[in-house]
Amino acid sequence: NLFVTDTTNYDDFYIADEREYKIKISYKDSSNNYQTYWQGWLLVDQFQEAVTSTPYPITLRGYDALGSLGGFTQPLTTSAGVQITGSFMVFIHEILENINLGFDIYVSNDIQKDSASSGYNVFDQVSCGADSFFSDGVDPKNCKEVLEQILKFTNSRIFQSYGRWYIINNSSYSEQSKKILVQQQQMVVQFQLGLEPPKQQAYKLIMMRV
Repeated sequence: NLFVTDTTNYDDFYIADEREYKIKISYKDSSNNYQTYWQGWLLVDQFQEAVTSTPYPITLRGYDALGSLGGFTQPLTTSAGVQITGSFMVFIHEILENINLGFDIYVSNDIQKDSASSGYNVFDQVSCGADSFFSDGVDPKNCKEVLEQILKFTNSRIFQSYGRWYIINNSSYSEQSKKILVQQQQMVVQFQLGLEPPKQQAYKLIMMRV
């Protein structure tokens, strides 16, 4: 836990930018190397500090920033001013770039177009222009709305796991996938509360200023 003392304080967390402090939770694999378990950003507007005499602990919370995509307008044109046209995956990639975690995107979705080549999924096969994601044909939607529209159209969901973005079909949402989500939620809660992580693996938490 982090403690405020007579000589140490964390006032910078009150004024930090929402993308200033990155949180990384790693686990030790069978080869004794640390691998990414979860990454996100410090949620600065929920930084909690007790009003009491020192020393006292502070509470920090992190998030993967998917919920913050509502603050970004969907990309409409390239730097050359040409309207963006491409597959759903092009739009998803551009949208997730706003989160700035640098993860690869993995897809498990068995929806395909008729006569589609094997090895491709609906996100690669369906193309559209940016004007397909306008409200009432006039106002561009924000990135969160566009991502939600694509996921609803393809009956999919997105989540972060072990340093990757996963997009999976809701109809094939397996018990194993649920276990991954539950484990991650428990892991984040444990670190928030300052509890010990599971004993079967070694974990470490790093918070870095970027």
